[in-house]
Amino acid sequence: MSSPTGVSEDQLQCPICLQVFTEPVSTPCGHNFCKACINRFWTDQTAPGCPCCRQPCRPSEIRVNTGLRDIVERFISTREEEDSVARPGQVPCDVCRGSKLRALKTCMVCLVSYCRRHLEPHRRVPGLMRHQLEEPLQNLAGRVCQKHNKVLEVFCREEQVCVCVLCMKEEHLTHQTVSLEEEAAERRTGLGVRALQMKEQVKHKASEIQDAKKCVEDRRREVELDTQESLAAFKGLVTNAQAHMEQMLGMMKERQKSEEAKATHHLRKLHLELAELQQKSKEMEELCQTKDPLLLLDGSSGPLPAPPAPLAPGGPTGGAVRQQLLWAAEVKALVLRVKKTLSREMQRVLPVEEDELKAQQDHWVEVDLDADTAHPGLVLSQDKKGVKYGGPLTKDPLLKNPKRFDFHHYILAQMGFSSGRFYFQVEVRGQTGWEVGVVRESIQRWGPCINLLPKQGVWTLGLYHGQYQANASPPVPLHLGHRPEKVGVSVDYDGGCVSFYDVDSRTLMYCFSGCCFHDSWFSKLPYYHCNRTNILPFFRPIPSTSAEVKVCETHRVEGTVNPLPTGLHPHDHLQPRGPGPGGGPRTSSSPEARGQGGALEPPPAQGPGARGGA
Repeated sequence: MSSPTGVSEDQLQCPICLQVFTEPVSTPCGHNFCKACINRFWTDQTAPGCPCCRQPCRPSEIRVNTGLRDIVERFISTREEEDSVARPGQVPCDVCRGSKLRALKTCMVCLVSYCRRHLEPHRRVPGLMRHQLEEPLQNLAGRVCQKHNKVLEVFCREEQVCVCVLCMKEEHLTHQTVSLEEEAAERRTGLGVRALQMKEQVKHKASEIQDAKKCVEDRRREVELDTQESLAAFKGLVTNAQAHMEQMLGMMKERQKSEEAKATHHLRKLHLELAELQQKSKEMEELCQTKDPLLLLDGSSGPLPAPPAPLAPGGPTGGAVRQQLLWAAEVKALVLRVKKTLSREMQRVLPVEEDELKAQQDHWVEVDLDADTAHPGLVLSQDKKGVKYGGPLTKDPLLKNPKRFDFHHYILAQMGFSSGRFYFQVEVRGQTGWEVGVVRESIQRWGPCINLLPKQGVWTLGLYHGQYQANASPPVPLHLGHRPEKVGVSVDYDGGCVSFYDVDSRTLMYCFSGCCFHDSWFSKLPYYHCNRTNILPFFRPIPSTSAEVKVCETHRVEGTVNPLPTGLHPHDHLQPRGPGPGGGPRTSSSPEARGQGGALEPPPAQGPGARGGA
């Protein structure tokens, strides 16, 4: 038996024990034996010699054959590996019972994979030696013609299939056929060319990546330099303002010192004048009290002292204080002008972030609720903008309408959309629970088992038991900073996107992306425009409150009203789309026809996808 080492087992057998060599040694004449076998053979011999050629040989003349030893060790290790149990991914022997050994070859005539032991007949039996042996192959059944039970050996280029020889003669006789090896060689050549092209593309892409990285690095350095220069400019501005402030404070302190010195000198002068006046006043009082006429006339013979001049308004430093107040007003006005100029110039230099919600509101449409779809337990407002829970049902004369929800307290809009963008806004102020969104027109209307999931054509968001949740699969809890009072719903039909916004904070609450609005069976109906599925706004109030879920009317956004979504056809807005999934013409419902429905319970906490009741 040949082995992967290139040596057969017969070439590695000891002539004495007829087994694979164990510690092979060589005699001077060139024969090889097991060391234990030749020593045991010489024990019974009076004149030691070679067992094969009888040439005299002494035990001291034998040498260990290291080369043969290495070959024997590789052969044994290879045979042990071949005799191992087939592991996952390896082809097992089809003949082994119980633990299947790893197959060494697959016979393309027998269509059987063999291990080393079961492959032995194909090595020695002349009839089996002519069989074509291949490396172990998986899925032999796929390599055999199911019609003739023959190996697939021919490739038909016209039908691009592998066939057997009989199929080629019967069904592909006029077709261009080649052997599998020839077709595989051509395919291999083509794949080699494509591999070279792919390598060039890989090099080109790697070069693009390097260029992109270099561009990013250059941009990073530019941004860092720009940041440093901008920071230095602002620091210079702050330093300049600080210097002017310190200069102004220094001038004000110097002026204050000067004014305080003047005031001190003036106060000292006033004190002296006061003392002099007090002395003269005392002398006059004494003259007035004397009884000697001569003394009185001598003392009052001079002119009377002039009265003191009145003080200037505000005292001796009043002018300086007013001057400082005028400085403060001028400085305040100057700082205010600098702030306004800086803000205006910074707005001109820096890009202004676009208001995403404002862009969505450019596609605002008018939405009216459809009374024909409302559950009898819901009550609509006169303007068809609001809906609320109306109490338990007392009679159900309207349940025969196939468009009406008979179990869940849902309601749809009158008008649907099948292209472009549209936006509508819902007021949920005062609601302890609600649900809004869009659904396919083919949504199930009857029965309790309605799964509000995107794969069922439903994209909604709501408030359940105090928890905001997007009804994706699985449901996504939302952690909002406050309770939204108005919810904006924006739909990009062609882009497959449904977005929900908190209008008050102008933030995105959740976005369904990759939405498939098309309904494969409903789009085939004859009245369906351009075979595109119609989607409608969806609303659901909660029975625990009397407040309405109210659709907001369109209003001007920056002087523009755009109630017509981009890409919609004119008749989409002139009238509703065709009849609902249940069939029948669209009819109006009077206020008296509205029934009173049963109680509506919020969905369980695990999400609306699992709820089966209203």
